[in-house]
Amino acid sequence: MPDEALRRRSCPLNRLFPTVRVLLLSSLAGAALVRLVTSCAEGDPVTPHVTDAGPEAVPEASVLPEQPQPDAAPPSTCEPGQWCAVTLPITTQVSINGVWGSGPNDVWIVGSPDLVLHWEGTQLTRSTAYQPDVQAPTRQTLFGVWGSGASDVWTFNAGNAIWHTGGADTWSISRPDPDAGPPWRGLITAMWGRSANDVWAVGPFSYNLLAPTVWHCDGWRDGSPHWVAAPADADITDLRKKVSFRGIWGNNDEVWVVGERGKTRRTDGWKNDSATWTPVDSATSLDLNALWGSSTGEVFAAGAGGVVRRFTRRADGSYLATSLDLPTKATIFALTGFGPNDVWAAGAEGLLAHWDGQSWSLIDVPAIENRPHDLLAIWGSSSDDIWVTGQNLLLHKGSAVLPGTTVKTP
Repeated sequence: MPDEALRRRSCPLNRLFPTVRVLLLSSLAGAALVRLVTSCAEGDPVTPHVTDAGPEAVPEASVLPEQPQPDAAPPSTCEPGQWCAVTLPITTQVSINGVWGSGPNDVWIVGSPDLVLHWEGTQLTRSTAYQPDVQAPTRQTLFGVWGSGASDVWTFNAGNAIWHTGGADTWSISRPDPDAGPPWRGLITAMWGRSANDVWAVGPFSYNLLAPTVWHCDGWRDGSPHWVAAPADADITDLRKKVSFRGIWGNNDEVWVVGERGKTRRTDGWKNDSATWTPVDSATSLDLNALWGSSTGEVFAAGAGGVVRRFTRRADGSYLATSLDLPTKATIFALTGFGPNDVWAAGAEGLLAHWDGQSWSLIDVPAIENRPHDLLAIWGSSSDDIWVTGQNLLLHKGSAVLPGTTVKTP
């Protein structure tokens, strides 16, 4: 995840999001949508800064004043099957950074400051990602969320901590221990796994601590997740070769990571307490931030400058990277998809794009106060059930009836 993306995810809006104007373009499998969000101004105190000694802990954010509320009006709901600007069950301003679900009626949404929302199929409720009996920091930035299933959900932040829940409102926290504890020492920006006993995490490399950027958890021991370093380079002491990986995805046969300068690695998985990584030529030197792959074997990677690469396997086992770059230079932060001809990309400057197997469909949303706005995360259970997040913004398209305002197409 680039530093700019971290800054955008670390602070809430300076004002309430007043309107949502979205245009939709039809494609073979769905529509292309883009949202509005306002970036935080430079110098906001909650911005995490990664140094050679690891990231600084994110200071507690001050409580934001509630905005004046108009006279009460009857609650509105969105039309099923239409894009919806969801009414959030909070009055303060937030940056919604991550979304993941085990299905259409079990969706987790996280952000800053210390925001955890859960869609249970009938209502959107808020919880808190820390143990009540542990003096854990609150009001921190949660960068993302992932789970292997409804009873195994993880979220992670800038303060050297990972939270886990079995699906209820109770969360357990894992933090580094100077003597004997989890080996991570810095940010974790993405997670993926095959099961609760096969979980992977990636983040930026720490030069002073020689901390690898890929970790693996093979289960729980003594009540805590057992994380082991799984460096994607054989020699982590060669600082000239270090790469911060930002995106991860896999299937039953392989795991992929992407990061700075287009660096791409794949492994057949965790075997004999280790992972053997193979470099893959991405045919780009631009930073790659996101990964997604289809069940038919195609793997998509995307990042800076609107770069998109589709990897396909050759007969000899190597991979060919084909350019599917967007017709825009906006940075892509997130990918999801439902097939090789149904891929979605979300990113900076009010961008959401849809790949239909032949071309990209995209629309830029009109800016607020002449400023560009960003989409930070996207997830869906199907092409008819998609969630998009941003700063003080949650959009959804599906059959569920949520509180909010239907976004009309022109």
